[in-house]
Amino acid sequence: MVALADHEWAAGGHAIATALYHRAAADGDRQALKRLVNLPGVWTDLDAREAVYRKVAAAGAVQALAPLAALRAKQGDFAEARSLYRKAVESGDVGALLSHAAFLRAQGEIDRAIEHHRQLVGSDDRNAMAILGALLLIAPNGLDEAEAVLRQGAAASENRCRCLLALMLLDQGAVEEATDLLRLVAIVGDDLVRAYADELADEFDLQP
Repeated sequence: MVALADHEWAAGGHAIATALYHRAAADGDRQALKRLVNLPGVWTDLDAREAVYRKVAAAGAVQALAPLAALRAKQGDFAEARSLYRKAVESGDVGALLSHAAFLRAQGEIDRAIEHHRQLVGSDDRNAMAILGALLLIAPNGLDEAEAVLRQGAAASENRCRCLLALMLLDQGAVEEATDLLRLVAIVGDDLVRAYADELADEFDLQP
């Protein structure tokens, strides 16, 4: 649908294209959401950008929650930002994990969050592994522990951990192992993790 919307926009059918972008974004298409907030006059107008995120989130697309949270934090509403990040992370959105970790670092709370999630992982809370891994990826000098945690999660079939580990490996140039992880996620993951895996594959121009 995004390709069709792009065609309509190029042909001058801006209203039709915008409607198609909204439909695709409501279905969880991140590229459509990016198109919407980068339409003329939207990105630089915080109110207009917020309105897009809220409309898409209200339609049920959880991928809009983390960027909305980041925007609310930028506007100084940290209480709503926390609430939105919590919902985004709980939804299973992989990208939200890193955005949330960056938010906690900016708030000076990342060390406390890391210790809390270390304890959760130590008590066999599998859901905490991806959160801890993301926090460690953002934290100073956390890469070695992040890799260990994410590998532990990947071995336990935690697909968010597989995605974050693939991202880390790609940054390190370990393309073959990362590609194998993303292929596995594409087979066994849910819609959210598969979408994130597809984005990584596109960003790093990986072969399917």
